[in-house]
Order: sequence, then structure tokens, then C-alpha cells
Amino acid sequence: MQPTRKARIESVLLRETTTAISKTDKDIDFPNITITRLELKPDGRHAIIWFNLLGFIIEENEERHQESIKTALKILQGYEKAIRNHLAHNLDLKYIPFFSFKEDKGLSNSIRVQELLNKISDEK
Repeated sequence: MQPTRKARIESVLLRETTTAISKTDKDIDFPNITITRLELKPDGRHAIIWFNLLGFIIEENEERHQESIKTALKILQGYEKAIRNHLAHNLDLKYIPFFSFKEDKGLSNSIRVQELLNKISDEK
């Protein structure tokens, strides 16, 4: 698959996946799940969805944060079939990918680095 085609498909899949999750997310009482990126494998049959939890970016209680991430993973895995059905009805693709879900630690890592840099500058 050519890089430009792959990027366009990833963009459309990301938009439609976010739409599908926002429609189904109303059924549960859980913090907002934010899809940060989607990575399509070269064969187009598998994709990784990276997510964050709004309100849980900086969590002082690490155990509670990990519990929330595990719960979010279970919820997203439970919604995979509904997401794939939504994509099948709204997109004209040869293959609707199977998804795996991973926590996007980029934002929390950058916040942690900023905290460390602030601590170092305060010590000087």
C-alpha cells in the first residue's frame, strides 16, 4: 500500500472510529475515551488504536490509573464489533481492519518530562 493511500485510509478510519465510539459511549458511565491515533498495518487488515482517558492524564494514584486503563481496554475490546460494523456501513473498503487497543502514553510522558525539567530549574 502506498504511503499516501495508507495515510488517507488511516485518517478516515480514525474519524469514523471516533464517531462510532462517541455514539456507543453514551450507554456507559465512564470517563471520556479519547482516540489519539490509529496505525494501519501494511496489509490493511489490522490496525492499532491508541487512546487516552480524559481526566486521567495526570493521576496521583498510579494503581487507580492502571485500573481505569484496564477497564477502558475491556470496554473498547467489547465495542470492537460495533466499531467494525459502523465502519462497514459507512466506508467502502476492501477490508475492515481488526483492531488492537493500546494506551497512548505520549501526553503523560511529556507532562512527566516537563515536571522533571521544572524541578531541575527550581533546584538551580
